[in-house]
Amino acid sequence: MTPRDLLVDLVSTPSVSGGEAEAAGVLEDYFEAQGRDAWTDDVGNVRAPGDDGVLLTSHIDTVPGHIDVRVENGELWGRGSVDATGPLAAMAAASVETGASFVGVVEEETTSKGARHLAADRAEPEAVVNGEPSGWDAVTLGYRGYLVGTYTAETASGHSSRPDPNAVQHATAWTERVQAPSARNPARSRQSRRRLTARRPSSSP
Repeated sequence: MTPRDLLVDLVSTPSVSGGEAEAAGVLEDYFEAQGRDAWTDDVGNVRAPGDDGVLLTSHIDTVPGHIDVRVENGELWGRGSVDATGPLAAMAAASVETGASFVGVVEEETTSKGARHLAADRAEPEAVVNGEPSGWDAVTLGYRGYLVGTYTAETASGHSSRPDPNAVQHATAWTERVQAPSARNPARSRQSRRRLTARRPSSSP
């Protein structure tokens, strides 16, 4: 199986978060056909140990949705072909070519269960290259990540015509301050995700 065959097989195999087992089997078969040991760990990650000077990794899962798999004008179409089955196949092929360690992790799009298990269960490699669709012509040194938080604003109950800001106005001002750096950098704004909750007092104003 060539790297191109691997890519097409993986994209053709549904692997929505929580249902990656069949795609994991495709990865295992690829490594074993290349003479490399590979197995699925307790949470479903595919591991192919090798030179730990660098760990090559990406995620097996995709978001839900169906896109017919096809090749048009040399371009592969299908769910996950960009995020991140394309990078996953590239990392697997590079691992076979170089002998580097490889892990395909599960549930990156939801709980990050695979990555959390890997961090707790595995010795730290010297370096990690994580395959994500961040552009083909450069190396991304880091991501902003994913932050979940709760912001609480409380004020004395009162009429909204009063000059002092109420809880909603405090919360609105806070969200604007949080978003201001991203507004100056559209690329970062697209990558960021926030869940913000503002709470008002239970009594009527």
